[in-house]
Amino acid sequence: SGREAAAMLSGAGLGLALNLDEASETILDSATLAWLAGVEAGTEARDARPSEVKSPRGLPDDLLEAIDRKLARAAGLASHAVLVDAAYSDGGRGHLLAIVDCVPEAQGALAAAIGEAMAFQGFGAGWLDVTFLDGGSDIVRRMEKVGLRFDLPDAPDASPKAPGMDPDS
Repeated sequence: SGREAAAMLSGAGLGLALNLDEASETILDSATLAWLAGVEAGTEARDARPSEVKSPRGLPDDLLEAIDRKLARAAGLASHAVLVDAAYSDGGRGHLLAIVDCVPEAQGALAAAIGEAMAFQGFGAGWLDVTFLDGGSDIVRRMEKVGLRFDLPDAPDASPKAPGMDPDS
């Protein structure tokens, strides 16, 4: 991720030049990269079960757009995600993002990406539960009826093609 690259560069005392010769060009020095790498986007595991799910309310559009951008970069890592308001069996309430049919090795990275979306949109003090569920489960079907769905793109076809095998090329 960009934060991992920022940590590597700042640790080596390097900066980063972006979009050179463009109107949006900028240079980030090692101190700025160190700050970027240090922004808390922490995650912690907890055991909670939703007892009720409803349509999500109260999340700002810029946060929803940030979550959508993060998930759009996760092509092929999951089928889709569903955001709901959840009431938990322990009495708690909050927003819950279920990432459906996720590649197991990608779960940590996707949870961290959602944490980054919250931190960089100014919601670092807030929380959003992220869970990983199988698409055929009853809770996913209930969530899909009331929740906000984010479709993830399919993985690009990375299989090599022999020269001359694409008649449209």
